[in-house]
Amino acid sequence: MWQYLSNVFSYNLKGSELGITNDLIFKIVNFYGGRNSNCEVYAFNDQVYENKRGADIDLFIEDNKTGNYYFYMLQSKIMNHRGKYLEIKPWSPRAQYYKLIRNAKIENALPLYLFYNGQTSKIRLNISNFGLSIVNATYIRDIVNFQRIKKINQSINYDRLAFCMSPLHILFCKPTSDFVSQGTINRNDIYLNYPYRNISSLSKEDYYYTKEYNKKNQTNRDILDTIKNRHLAPFRIIINNHKILNKI
Repeated sequence: MWQYLSNVFSYNLKGSELGITNDLIFKIVNFYGGRNSNCEVYAFNDQVYENKRGADIDLFIEDNKTGNYYFYMLQSKIMNHRGKYLEIKPWSPRAQYYKLIRNAKIENALPLYLFYNGQTSKIRLNISNFGLSIVNATYIRDIVNFQRIKKINQSINYDRLAFCMSPLHILFCKPTSDFVSQGTINRNDIYLNYPYRNISSLSKEDYYYTKEYNKKNQTNRDILDTIKNRHLAPFRIIINNHKILNKI
């Protein structure tokens, strides 16, 4: 991701947040090659109210000790060729970061921003690990609120976030305190009433909606009710750690 955006920025061009998110999902699915026992990737193709939920990706990582899952709600933002994140809007009680934080609290998840970064004329740090970086959403909220109080009218840039930014892969290793979820959820609750389709499985039987969902929802009316009542993220990723470790 770092190299791709660095090349794009070298021509003073901008990347596409949606395009990179889709490319990221593709690379994950392609890497696992349908081995969905290790990593399951689900997509929701109908109308998604991501602007209400505040998250692009719901990420679940299994805890090896308990078998439950840490839940991370990720909102993606892309850097521009000047090192700024123009899509982080000024302070508002209806802003995306507030929705992300509020909904994550309700669902026992940790709200994170996922940043797509690259090297620009303003940023000379050649640290490819930071091509995919995370920041706790509470920092984003506090920074934007500080700018409002101090009447600072400028976009948040990479340098402003560098002190609290970590590579995405830290979630799969040993997260620092900023990235440790306060609780876990049971696997049986992950898909409860969610009409996602499995795109990580090579089995045609698993291609459409999850079996858990099909057992509980049999009609289109049920699907519409779910969409209205539960603001869905476009993608869900489940990492089953104990199954990966057992195969190493």
